Amino acid sequence: MFDDKSVYPIRGHLLFVEGGKFPPLKNGRSFSYNYKPPDNEYQYDVYFFPRCGAPSIAPLGWLLGGSREEADVDRGYPWKFPPLTCELRGGFPAPIYDINRKILLSLTGNDIGGFRSFSYLGYRPARKGGVRLELIEDSGVPIVHNYGHGGGGVALSWGCAEKVRRLLELT
Repeated sequence: MFDDKSVYPIRGHLLFVEGGKFPPLKNGRSFSYNYKPPDNEYQYDVYFFPRCGAPSIAPLGWLLGGSREEADVDRGYPWKFPPLTCELRGGFPAPIYDINRKILLSLTGNDIGGFRSFSYLGYRPARKGGVRLELIEDSGVPIVHNYGHGGGGVALSWGCAEKVRRLLELT
């Protein structure tokens, strides 16, 4: 990406659960979470985010994750990822599903097992040294670089967007 030698791929699993209206907490309030289980239970954090849907793009539902597996990169392809150390259920790591299912059942009383779901495996650019978020000029045109979130894009998006806005106000 932009000939940046510090960028490397991270492989991650997501599960989109079609569920219509976002399930509220037992007290009626909406929520999302990011939870780090004990290492002996699962080595990555798990998370839950609602997706409000757009009729022409995606249905209402919930996004469950996650995993972050760094590739061994020699600047070529295919990248070499470590072997998965957990059982898969429909292409999705069982521990992520099980932990999220327990949390959601406890918080909402709803069991995601009864909903239709879709498993995704994707690649996200990460960057040694962290996110690149800077304004440069190329032939008098302002360009904002904002990449390398490495799977933290949802968590970092609001802050990064605010910084992009401030950088562009300076031009």
